[in-house]
Amino acid sequence: LRLAALEHSHDQGAEPLPLILDDGLVQFDDDRTAAMLEVLAEISAGMQVIVFTHHASVVTAARSLQATLPDTVFLHGEAA
Repeated sequence: LRLAALEHSHDQGAEPLPLILDDGLVQFDDDRTAAMLEVLAEISAGMQVIVFTHHASVVTAARSLQATLPDTVFLHGEAA
Protein backbone atom coordinates (compact mmCIF):
# COMPACT_ATOMS: atom_id res chain seq x y z
CA LEU A 1 0.00 0.00 0.00
CA ARG A 2 2.85 2.38 0.76
CA LEU A 3 4.39 1.81 -2.65
CA ALA A 4 1.05 2.42 -4.31
CA ALA A 5 0.58 5.66 -2.35
CA LEU A 6 4.04 6.88 -3.37
CA GLU A 7 3.44 5.98 -7.00
CA HIS A 8 0.01 7.64 -6.91
CA SER A 9 1.40 10.90 -5.53
CA HIS A 10 4.15 10.80 -8.15
CA ASP A 11 1.56 10.22 -10.89
CA GLN A 12 -0.36 13.27 -9.62
CA GLY A 13 2.70 15.44 -10.27
CA ALA A 14 4.06 15.62 -6.74
CA GLU A 15 7.81 15.76 -6.26
CA PRO A 16 8.95 12.16 -5.75
CA LEU A 17 9.75 11.36 -2.14
CA PRO A 18 12.53 8.93 -1.26
CA LEU A 19 11.55 5.50 0.00
CA ILE A 20 13.67 4.46 2.97
CA LEU A 21 13.35 0.97 4.44
CA ASP A 22 15.15 0.03 7.66
CA ASP A 23 15.20 -3.76 7.79
CA GLY A 24 11.87 -3.72 5.97
CA LEU A 25 12.53 -7.14 4.44
CA VAL A 26 13.49 -8.93 7.65
CA GLN A 27 10.29 -11.01 7.79
CA PHE A 28 10.52 -12.08 4.13
CA ASP A 29 11.78 -15.46 2.98
CA ASP A 30 14.52 -15.57 0.33
CA ASP A 31 12.13 -15.70 -2.63
CA ARG A 32 10.05 -12.78 -1.39
CA THR A 33 13.18 -10.77 -0.59
CA ALA A 34 14.48 -11.26 -4.13
CA ALA A 35 11.09 -10.34 -5.62
CA MET A 36 10.77 -7.22 -3.45
CA LEU A 37 14.29 -6.07 -4.32
CA GLU A 38 13.38 -6.39 -8.00
CA VAL A 39 10.27 -4.26 -7.45
CA LEU A 40 12.31 -1.68 -5.54
CA ALA A 41 14.88 -1.60 -8.35
CA GLU A 42 12.07 -0.97 -10.84
CA ILE A 43 10.54 1.90 -8.92
CA SER A 44 13.96 3.43 -8.32
CA ALA A 45 13.70 4.78 -11.87
CA GLY A 46 11.20 7.34 -10.53
CA MET A 47 12.26 7.81 -6.93
CA GLN A 48 15.25 7.24 -4.70
CA VAL A 49 15.09 3.93 -2.81
CA ILE A 50 17.33 3.23 0.18
CA VAL A 51 17.29 -0.11 2.00
CA PHE A 52 19.17 -0.52 5.28
CA THR A 53 19.87 -4.03 6.52
CA HIS A 54 22.28 -6.08 8.55
CA HIS A 55 20.85 -9.41 7.38
CA ALA A 56 23.23 -11.42 5.21
CA SER A 57 20.39 -12.96 3.17
CA VAL A 58 19.20 -9.51 2.04
CA VAL A 59 22.76 -8.52 1.13
CA THR A 60 23.16 -11.75 -0.85
CA ALA A 61 19.94 -11.09 -2.76
CA ALA A 62 21.00 -7.50 -3.45
CA ARG A 63 24.37 -8.70 -4.75
CA SER A 64 22.58 -11.03 -7.16
CA LEU A 65 20.38 -8.21 -8.36
CA GLN A 66 23.35 -5.87 -8.65
CA ALA A 67 25.00 -8.32 -11.03
CA THR A 68 22.06 -7.95 -13.42
CA LEU A 69 21.35 -4.25 -12.76
CA PRO A 70 24.73 -2.64 -12.03
CA ASP A 71 23.50 0.87 -12.86
CA THR A 72 20.50 0.57 -10.56
CA VAL A 73 21.60 -1.33 -7.46
CA PHE A 74 24.42 0.11 -5.37
CA LEU A 75 25.75 -1.54 -2.22
CA HIS A 76 27.53 0.50 0.43
CA GLY A 77 29.30 -0.94 3.42
CA GLU A 78 28.24 -4.41 2.47
CA ALA A 79 29.17 -7.35 4.66
CA ALA A 80 31.98 -9.48 3.29
